[in-house]
Amino acid sequence: MIIKAGLVGLPNVGKSTFFNALTHSNALAENYAFCTIDPNIAIMEVEDKRMQKLISVDNPKNVVKDKIEIIDIAGLVEGASTGEGLGNKFLANIREVDIIIHIIRGFENGNIEYNNNDSNLIKNKEIIDCELQLKDIESIKNRIDKIAKNTKNGDNNALKELDILTRFQQYLSSSRNIRSLNLDDEEVKIARNLQLLTYKPIIYICNINDFNVISSAVIEFTDYIKSENEDVFLLPIKNGQDIEELTPEERELFHNDYSTWQERIEKLTLAIYKKLNIITFFTSGSDETRAWHIPEGTIASKAAGSIHTDFEKNFIKAEIINIDDYYKAKKNNEKVKIRMEGKEYIMKDGDIAIFRVGQNKQK
Repeated sequence: MIIKAGLVGLPNVGKSTFFNALTHSNALAENYAFCTIDPNIAIMEVEDKRMQKLISVDNPKNVVKDKIEIIDIAGLVEGASTGEGLGNKFLANIREVDIIIHIIRGFENGNIEYNNNDSNLIKNKEIIDCELQLKDIESIKNRIDKIAKNTKNGDNNALKELDILTRFQQYLSSSRNIRSLNLDDEEVKIARNLQLLTYKPIIYICNINDFNVISSAVIEFTDYIKSENEDVFLLPIKNGQDIEELTPEERELFHNDYSTWQERIEKLTLAIYKKLNIITFFTSGSDETRAWHIPEGTIASKAAGSIHTDFEKNFIKAEIINIDDYYKAKKNNEKVKIRMEGKEYIMKDGDIAIFRVGQNKQK
């Protein structure tokens, strides 16, 4: 399944511009609220430096990078949880994503108005927090009403669920997000079943003017986000879009800015994978070099099944190669060291795998 990342934020923070930069799209990006109504959806190819190593030694006919679906969701305004602006549409779209990328405007521009004319970054972040919390409280209340009859009849499962829902409700009412709770397996199951918005993992991006110009307000915001144990990236989004649109020749003239932008986007991708507990393994040879993402802790037979369901059913063995050893051996024309692993082998990030299926070796 492809990873789905949703871009959220107040109006005029740079969501659609960032969407265009990541996906090389041409979504409308204007300096007024709600220029995005229906979500823009496009695919971002994941840049992974490890793949470049494989390509350099295997010279494959075909290269398939991993992909993330980026969803540019309509801007949120205060009162969205009760339907203000495009609130209901916005909140419904968030339910469909795996991870939220919350964009905060951290630059001054006289031609672009702040939402509610407020330039306080932390306050603007908390507006969206509050709307998501209120929507989760509503979802929990609806669930409590639904199981009320069973709790009155003494149903133990319903009573246990009520206890968890009440805890969630109290936590949200104190302006905190469910993702910051230490949940047990049963609580995780309930949070997922209800598709609680504040349970979804989140990454913050502060949209700045320039890589080298960081205001005191941005520094304060960054420290605040880090105090919540969340990831925050500082990106000049408009510059990034301009850089992505350069020709290869032009990129040479802006080499430092392009390299810095690419490096931060790659770190953002790694942060997304880490938040979702996802790792990457590779298949590589003269025909094709390809990246595959799987949940951390996936066993070899299940990893084979991500390539084709028959591979899992007919799994025999996996040939596993450390990517650094593979690159070094290939580069020096040495023999590649291969380990034979069974179906219960737990795949590691960066493994190169060749799966033996039935009587044939399949890549």
